[in-house]
Amino acid sequence: IRDLHRQIASLVNQVHRLTQENAELRSNVVLTTESPPISAELPSRQSPRKDPTFP
Repeated sequence: IRDLHRQIASLVNQVHRLTQENAELRSNVVLTTESPPISAELPSRQSPRKDPTFP
């Protein structure tokens, strides 16, 4: 029983570490993937949209 408790405690610790790492990775991915494309895509998307709509 003691061994099981130790294993469970270690697993819980591992899960907490993994969840924290995943949260950090997700926040980093969101910052790296969302911010640059938005600034890069907005001007490129606006110009082609304006060209066909005006004529």
